[in-house]
Amino acid sequence: ARQHATKESKWNVALRGWKEVAPYSKGRLNVEFAELLACAGFPNGQGLTGSGNKTMPRDIKNYTQWTLESVTPITKHSAVFRFVSKDRARGTPHPRGGGMLPEPVTFHTTLLAEVGANEEGPLPWIERDYTPISTAKEWEQGLCDILIKIYDDGAATSWLRRLVPGDVKVWLSKPVATMHVPGLTPFGSGIASFMPASVLLILGGTGVVALPQLLVHRDPINKLAMSTPRRKQLHVPIDLILSCREDDTLLLPHITEWCREGMAEDARGIRSCTLLLTPPASGSVALPYPNVRVGDSAEAEALLREVENVRIRRERLSAEVVSDALRRMPHPTRVIVSGPATFNVAARSLLDSLDESQVTLLSA
Repeated sequence: ARQHATKESKWNVALRGWKEVAPYSKGRLNVEFAELLACAGFPNGQGLTGSGNKTMPRDIKNYTQWTLESVTPITKHSAVFRFVSKDRARGTPHPRGGGMLPEPVTFHTTLLAEVGANEEGPLPWIERDYTPISTAKEWEQGLCDILIKIYDDGAATSWLRRLVPGDVKVWLSKPVATMHVPGLTPFGSGIASFMPASVLLILGGTGVVALPQLLVHRDPINKLAMSTPRRKQLHVPIDLILSCREDDTLLLPHITEWCREGMAEDARGIRSCTLLLTPPASGSVALPYPNVRVGDSAEAEALLREVENVRIRRERLSAEVVSDALRRMPHPTRVIVSGPATFNVAARSLLDSLDESQVTLLSA
């Protein structure tokens, strides 16, 4: 677990148990802890002043500070957080130069929520992965939009909700590759050569963020700021099954546009979309953005009812919905499942007919 966290620059998780183990550790383990503390900005533990410490270091390896410029609620539960940066150390999703050619990938970033003392490790922050809905080109220009659902009991999202846009600085990691393109296999899996004839997306809630990251590869010059061979531009049918709660239906204006584009001759968007609307969460839930009047079933009906390649169904994901979608996919197809853990488990159980190598699971 420590090696995996270190590889992902998640220094708090990598240092979990450090204070308890360090007094009894010797040799290589002590050196390892020292290296991790230095990466986290606390050489030899200096500056970690106790359980209530909230002091952030000046430098954290593989992270830079971004300014929270705005927060735009898009449903009663979710908002788009816009971050901007002028720090060139922020990196790029597609490293190139010095004889290295860029490799097309989807990407995510790790955000450090400065919550102070926590159970995830000894550092004054917790680490959460987010997939930007903005493009790789915009990242290189110093802009990053992240769609975030606010949870009452979410330590990171509760901290984010309290931030006031303006001069607030937030630490984001350099971009981390998520999937190879066009194979859409996990980055580093060793099977990057897979070439799908179609892509089926089964997305739940904020898992919808996987969609814009795929579509931009069809327009690499304008959206990625680089050229890629046409065979790597995902010019294959992309179908969508999206499950959202009726009061938290995400990115509806964008999905409407992408579905309309899917019917055009150049087919840059979504070929077919099935929107599943499920009931709101049971029980009393405090609404972070109670005055928002969009991002619900009413807007979905208004925007999508007349779009020919969209079906709106008030039901949960089912074997019938999945099997019907799979029947229409040219083979070989790549299926991407992205959503909360419970959604992913349910979706994967409906794909028993597919080999593991055909399905990519992403957490959201």
